[in-house]
Amino acid sequence: ERIIEGHSEFIWSLAYLKASCNVMSASEDGSIRQWKRDGEPVGKPWHDDGGGMGTMAVSPDETMVVCGSADSKLRLWNIKEGNMIGEPWEGHDAGVRCLDWSPDALEIASGSEDGTIRCWNPDTGRQIAPPIKTSHGWVEAVKYSPQGDKFISG
Repeated sequence: ERIIEGHSEFIWSLAYLKASCNVMSASEDGSIRQWKRDGEPVGKPWHDDGGGMGTMAVSPDETMVVCGSADSKLRLWNIKEGNMIGEPWEGHDAGVRCLDWSPDALEIASGSEDGTIRCWNPDTGRQIAPPIKTSHGWVEAVKYSPQGDKFISG
């Protein structure tokens, strides 16, 4: 067991980077951090003004990470540089709870407290289809199939 300190609030999402063996964390404190296996931070925390980071997903090639925030927006970050790419993506009416990249990296699915799932083009930050309204309230999980031709949610 190892306890790594660095966030001031709850950590809501973690991702393992296979190529570097580093770990990324997204927190309620509004920051994203990258850590080495020994617990040392990699660079400075990344911050935005969107409130708590509720979820994140790393691109299949591990060059980008998309984060969803309490302010209902998605933000795309360059992992190597630690900078946000473009402007926040808008579409949800409430906090973003879950994210997943398609295996071919051509789509990102997001689920929200507004009860919708939205699909995005990561190159443009635009929605590629109308939102899918669920019948079960908040969308807490979304995952693409290995083929990337469909996804499941809960």
